[in-house]
This record gives sequence, C-alpha cells and structure tokens, in this order.
Amino acid sequence: MTTTRATKTTWIIMVMLSAIASLSSCNKEKIDANLLVTDIEFVEVFSNVYLELPFSFSADNPNFNPNDPATWTGNMAQYVRHFYRYSYNYTLTNHGDFVAYDTEIDLLFKTKNGNEEVKTVKKGDFPPKSITRKQGSYVIINDELTEITAETFWYN
Repeated sequence: MTTTRATKTTWIIMVMLSAIASLSSCNKEKIDANLLVTDIEFVEVFSNVYLELPFSFSADNPNFNPNDPATWTGNMAQYVRHFYRYSYNYTLTNHGDFVAYDTEIDLLFKTKNGNEEVKTVKKGDFPPKSITRKQGSYVIINDELTEITAETFWYN
C-alpha cells in the first residue's frame, strides 16, 4: 500500500506541476505573420511638357515655335506630351509572431483618366514584429496620378 500511495502522490504532483506549467505559458496565442501596408503617400517631383513630333509634319500655326508651348495649337496639339514623375513611400509592418516568407507587395497606381497599373515589389522574407519604410518613383505620360493602394502576399 505504501507504494500505491507514493504512486498516487507522485501522480498528483505531476498533474499539479503540469497545470502550473500550462498556466504560466498561457500569455497569449501566437499569430501567423500579418502584414499591413500603411501611410501610402505620393508627391509630384517633376513635370515637363514637350512635343513628340513625327519626322514629317507641317504646323498650321504660322507663329509655331517648338520651344513655346503657347504656339502648340491646332494639329500640333496631338503631339504634345505631359511627363510626370512622382515619388511615393509607404510603411510595411508585420504584426504577427512569425516570419512572412517570400513577401510581395502589389502597388496599384490609379490615374485621373481611370487607368490602373500594378507594380510588384519583391521584399523577400520579413521578420515578425518588424516595420520598414519604403520609397520609389513612378513615371507617367499624359495622365496624372490620383491614388496608390497596396495589397500584400506572403507565405506563413
């Protein structure tokens, strides 16, 4: 009987230690990688108006001057190009407790004329609880940038 009582006591002590250990490790449940792109900003840093003339053309404005945009009227208007360069930046954050593997960010550029273009940025592996600020540039002709949105993709 002494052996049985010792075995029961050992078993009770083991259960209690296990319960204490499990209670102390219940801080919070670990979550998968969770990426978020925020603070997307852009600003026009350069613009230029120029003529992209074909090899043979005849101006219908007798005062036409290739260096004076005010004279680019009539049939010359179809050759006028507006060049815009924008600088943009955004913040990428991994709110999760694990690495986000093979991270990619799809930036969607929307323009005044309703056009959309996707630019994929490959970030690679992104550590947990990390924040990074990224920047880039975007060039567009004959349209103006109105909005940038982002979508992230990764493996857990």
